[in-house]
Amino acid sequence: MEELLREVIIEPLNSPTILWLTIAYLICESITTYSTRLIQFHTRDFHSGVALDAQGRMLPDWVGFFVFLGWGLLISIVVLNWKYAIALFVIKFILKVIPVLENIGAAIMSPFLKDEPRY
Repeated sequence: MEELLREVIIEPLNSPTILWLTIAYLICESITTYSTRLIQFHTRDFHSGVALDAQGRMLPDWVGFFVFLGWGLLISIVVLNWKYAIALFVIKFILKVIPVLENIGAAIMSPFLKDEPRY
């Protein structure tokens, strides 16, 4: 088990390319998750802590670009190391379920919230 963990997760992080792609991917996914939670608050009345903290404000429309950027980064990680990409996708899913990614996205995108609330 330890060899598998080392081969799949630890060894790829010794590559600077995969390390930077992973950081960029997680930042893109945190912004996307935060934007998704704000949209869910307005359309489905889904109450999460970061959506309530935004007080009805939304992100600008250009934030949608991060969805495509995140998928592009994931595809490039798949090309470099597919086993690591699968493990990263699972870890991202876990971080998305527990509100780690949306809190990181809230910290990054709080200056970009639109001033006028949309209720």
